[in-house]
Amino acid sequence: MVRLILAAALATAAPGDPNGTFVKTLSAAELRHAGASSREAAWGSGTWTLVLADFRRWTLRQRGGIYGNAVDAGRIDGDRFTLTTADGFAHNEYVGQLRVIVKRGTLQFFWIAPQPRNADVARILSGRPWKRVK
Repeated sequence: MVRLILAAALATAAPGDPNGTFVKTLSAAELRHAGASSREAAWGSGTWTLVLADFRRWTLRQRGGIYGNAVDAGRIDGDRFTLTTADGFAHNEYVGQLRVIVKRGTLQFFWIAPQPRNADVARILSGRPWKRVK
């Protein structure tokens, strides 16, 4: 399954540094509520770690996934996130547009444009806030 990670225009809506390491645990029920299919929701459940570096690179790692643990990475060019690898396989795909708000040790993404064709990982990124761990 090709995993698409958020490709987003990020506009910081609150003071704070978006760079760092953030964690969020999601259930299949939460992902279904966010619009994921049952298959996508099962794939996306687990604990996710998001690392944003220099607001130019990102990595997303899954722990406790029922189909194994995903490791995805990409780059940020201006207002675009691009998926460059999914579990070690090369990709070059734009996947959506979101806004990020950073405050009080959290990072939260919000949709600001129509959802991409394949929004599975964008659903992981949006919704409930991410908690900063570094």
